[in-house]
Amino acid sequence: MQQNKSRFSKVLSLTLKLILAVLLVWWLWHSGKLNWSVIVNIHASWALAGMAFFQILMIGTLAWRWYLLLNTAGTKLPFITSLLITLMAQCTSTFTPGSIGIDGMRFYHLYKIFPKQRAVASVSIIWDRLLGIGALLFLTAICNCILLSFPLPPALKSTFTIILICCIGLLILPLTLLFPHNPLRRLQRWKLLQNIPLAPGNKSTFILPAALACCTHFCNAMSLICAFYAMGFPVPLGRALILMPLVILSGMLPLTPLGLGVTDAVALMIFNSIHISSGANAVMLGRISFVAISALCGLAWFVPLHQNNTSFKNHET
Repeated sequence: MQQNKSRFSKVLSLTLKLILAVLLVWWLWHSGKLNWSVIVNIHASWALAGMAFFQILMIGTLAWRWYLLLNTAGTKLPFITSLLITLMAQCTSTFTPGSIGIDGMRFYHLYKIFPKQRAVASVSIIWDRLLGIGALLFLTAICNCILLSFPLPPALKSTFTIILICCIGLLILPLTLLFPHNPLRRLQRWKLLQNIPLAPGNKSTFILPAALACCTHFCNAMSLICAFYAMGFPVPLGRALILMPLVILSGMLPLTPLGLGVTDAVALMIFNSIHISSGANAVMLGRISFVAISALCGLAWFVPLHQNNTSFKNHET
């Protein structure tokens, strides 16, 4: 009975997300902010190739970051294997209408590869997610500090100030766990973070994965900027890079699948501040390209992982 209730709640949640996505896209299209003819009539150009290049590079940095965190957690995995799993997870998370996601597919494969080290192997996925979110919050805080120095309408100033405060608060909260007398450490849910099997001397090994997390978000931002150029809108590069973390952050909100409608509306509002009204078109073009690349990532499912697992089998035994 409880399982049926859980399944019903998931289906209901997905249905509501799809309805919200459809309503937002319809509103953008009906108001003229989303012009499908502009997207469909795009011709091949260096900007279109650049958009695909940065999206592929973004997936590559995701695989490299996870590979480094796997080694830090003590579970040795060849880079080609971590890359294949990331590609399979990217394809599955894009086309599966549920909450499996990239992390779910990584958990699934790690549980098969390391049946005796599942808890340790799972740590790499947790840290990968935390570093990705932390890097985006850090970049958003920096960009918002720069944005607030520009002359903006009062409504945008207030919005960017609230976002800045929230980002700083979310960044500071985990850092408070470093203080031994913090009452948060007494809470049961934080004990999982305290017992993560990483030696204190290994903290320096997070520098490169954290830098790669920033590179991942940079590639995402550059792919969207290339989308503007592909449609014939030469946005100012510096100002666009400052605005992009807010657009990417909105895409991480679990409101609709792939941020459909939500990210488009946020991009429309934010880029209107620099008098560019094609934000929704650029995001939709970037999403279409990314879905096509994710489909190509599905070719990794035809590459057998067992050809690469000799080393980590020996390591586990």
